[in-house]
Amino acid sequence: MINTDIDQPKASLRSRFLLHLIICLLFFVPPCSSQAWDGVVITQADYQGLQAVKQELIDPRGFLRSWNGSGFSACSGGWAGIKCAQGQVIVIQLPWKSLGGRISEKIGQLQALRKLSLHDNNLGGSIPMSLGLIPNLRGVQLFNNRLTGSIPASLDTWGSKSLNLRVLSLDHNSLSGPFPFSLCNLTQLQDFSFSHNRIRGTLPSELSKLTKLRKMDISGNSVSGHIPETLGNISSLIHLDLSQNKLTGEIPISISDLESLNFFNVSYNNLSGPVPTLLSQKFNSSSFVGNSLLCGYSVSTPCPTLPSPSPEKERKPSHRNLSTKDIILIASGALLIVMLILILNTLKLALHCVDPTPSTRPEAQQVMTQLGEIRPEETTATTSEPLIDVPEASASTSQ
Repeated sequence: MINTDIDQPKASLRSRFLLHLIICLLFFVPPCSSQAWDGVVITQADYQGLQAVKQELIDPRGFLRSWNGSGFSACSGGWAGIKCAQGQVIVIQLPWKSLGGRISEKIGQLQALRKLSLHDNNLGGSIPMSLGLIPNLRGVQLFNNRLTGSIPASLDTWGSKSLNLRVLSLDHNSLSGPFPFSLCNLTQLQDFSFSHNRIRGTLPSELSKLTKLRKMDISGNSVSGHIPETLGNISSLIHLDLSQNKLTGEIPISISDLESLNFFNVSYNNLSGPVPTLLSQKFNSSSFVGNSLLCGYSVSTPCPTLPSPSPEKERKPSHRNLSTKDIILIASGALLIVMLILILNTLKLALHCVDPTPSTRPEAQQVMTQLGEIRPEETTATTSEPLIDVPEASASTSQ
């Protein structure tokens, strides 16, 4: 006879175990639908491009482990930092991931890419030139890395389809080289910042073409030359930071016309002259300090008063009236000239009287020449001798 009293507790124990197992599976095993493939397949070019990007990155925290397999889940949220549209990558967003290495040139294969956000990592190397091959690129955020080299001179090819680039943030890297003039052709640009790099050169006046620009930050570089007066034509400008550079000259008064400007800083440059009144009233002294020749931005930095013009400069444009002394001197000079003319005429008449023969008479010019050759000592030593030699022929005739 079977002992049912013993079998019943065993059956209940198995039932409880199965119940606990089902509960654990429900709580700890994720539902299959969360990783289900939605039918969108990443294109082969984008898949290869992402794999090439991954190969050149150093991922100490393993954020890119999901970038594996055949790529079926790349556009379904399975790959970290990737967003797609119609099987093409439109966003790479991996900030604060401690990523090292460099950005691969193969990133140019992602032809639908609109946003590249890799800021606050440890990326080195240069900015890929292939970014200029991406026609719909709208935002590049690579600040707070260790990027080197120069900013590509062909910036105007970035987002070349209707020049779509709107945001370019390259702050706090080790970029060098001249200021990229091609930036002025990115007419849709709203925000660009190269602060705390090693950019040199001058600011082009063509920056005024960026009519939609809201923020411009080039602080902490080695940019020199004058501040373009044309910056005052960018009415949309809200934030302008030119501090810690090598800019010279005066602050253009046109900057005062920027009504939307709520941040302005030109401190620690080599600027000179008076600060435009409206700017000194709108912004505090911290926006202007560090320019030894700049004045008028605070009570402690008054501009020197203009010196009064010297008397000589005042007399130059005016006509001075003649004094009595001047009139006497002029009259005396005129009288001396008249007397000299009379003396010359008298000498000429005397010559006619001395020599009756016209052919042998000395000319007045000869007389004056002889008078000029007489020395003072000769006149005192031979006062009894005639000043004019009489020719022998005329002397014998008189006898």
